Amino acid sequence: MFTSAVCSWPDGLGGYARVEKYWPKAADCAMQRQTLRKTGQMAGIWQQMVQSRAQLWRGWGAALVCLPLLAACQAAPRATLPDQAQQIQVLRLGSGQTPPQKPGQCWAQDIAPAVIETITQQIQSRPERRDGAGNIVQSAQFQTRTDQRMVQDRAAVWFEAPCPADITVAFVASLQRALKARGEYTAPITGAWDNPTLTALRRYQRARGLDSAKISLATARELGLSAAAF
Repeated sequence: MFTSAVCSWPDGLGGYARVEKYWPKAADCAMQRQTLRKTGQMAGIWQQMVQSRAQLWRGWGAALVCLPLLAACQAAPRATLPDQAQQIQVLRLGSGQTPPQKPGQCWAQDIAPAVIETITQQIQSRPERRDGAGNIVQSAQFQTRTDQRMVQDRAAVWFEAPCPADITVAFVASLQRALKARGEYTAPITGAWDNPTLTALRRYQRARGLDSAKISLATARELGLSAAAF
């Protein structure tokens, strides 16, 4: 005898499968429900595997696309900042010589002080003495000796400089502000070539190879001073 029944079961995909038919026995419906439930669960598991594999392939695809970009970034040369303490170029000329003059170019002359190197060393004044057993019977004595040698003689040096007409009160005031921002100048902004300004300028240029209180064109450019603007 057949029994009309409606069998429904989870399909494993978040829904329900529904079948209506005539079953020989009510138990057959329950058995069919269990069998189809397992089938639906397997289908859900398979779909999850497919989705996971698709996500994996998408991830690998994105990585493959990014790899050339990363290689390009690594191959690109790294930008470097210019050295803030660049050495100022100077000319050492003989007596009576002057640097070549070009239109619009100005030079300044100053006397570079002599560079003297002091060398301090320990000199042994009495040697060590030992007896036959190797014991020290007289210790060694040393004395300190200091020598000086001339590394660079005092000489006249020439260097490019802002033209005198460009060194105005506004120019000097901007120089003072630039030196103050770098911790070299601590006096008020006056726009005058006073002793604090000359001392700060000399200290700033000495670290760049020019021991002079006269401003060089290299210093003016490094400090962001545009002589044409004044």
